Amino acid sequence: MKYLVKIVLGLIVCLLFFYLGINNQVSARLSRGSKNRLPCLIRKSEKLQKEILELEKKLDSLLKKKRGRQEVYKKEKGLSIINLEDSSLDVSQKRSLELFQKGYDLAKQGDYLSAIDYFYDALKYSSKFAGEIYYDLGYIYVKLGEYEKGISCFHKALNFKEDKDIYYNLAIIYTNYLKDFSKAEKFYKKYLSFR
Repeated sequence: MKYLVKIVLGLIVCLLFFYLGINNQVSARLSRGSKNRLPCLIRKSEKLQKEILELEKKLDSLLKKKRGRQEVYKKEKGLSIINLEDSSLDVSQKRSLELFQKGYDLAKQGDYLSAIDYFYDALKYSSKFAGEIYYDLGYIYVKLGEYEKGISCFHKALNFKEDKDIYYNLAIIYTNYLKDFSKAEKFYKKYLSFR
């Protein structure tokens, strides 16, 4: 991996020197009066700038893969699709959804402790969204370093709906945080059985 990073960095440096060389050529040719090649050189310069940006993005991606390890997966919920005015929802379900949405918004802002309170309040009104709520609680507890609570919430979410992402998250918790590789393997296998 180190060699790949060095190669990519070397390419970026070469392209930069090449780019600077073209700019020097543009200046020299302008001073000699060959202005008709300027648009062509500008296009080449712009193309090289785009290539440099693409290489920088690839390098960034490689560095992130190298540095980072797998993390617990957080789904983006489509709660806005559920309309609070939906006639199929009773009063307690609507209240549960309102609290869930508020907790979800707080969690997105990083206010995990307040989000937890809203999620548990939402569960008091209705179990209609319990699977999603327990999933989000599991995610938050892992972010807070409370892995056992996270595991418990993910298991509760499984009681409402079997979901491959829950198995993936449990495998990650057991692999990265609790170092219980036999349990991690069990959950990876369940996750892979969904594919």
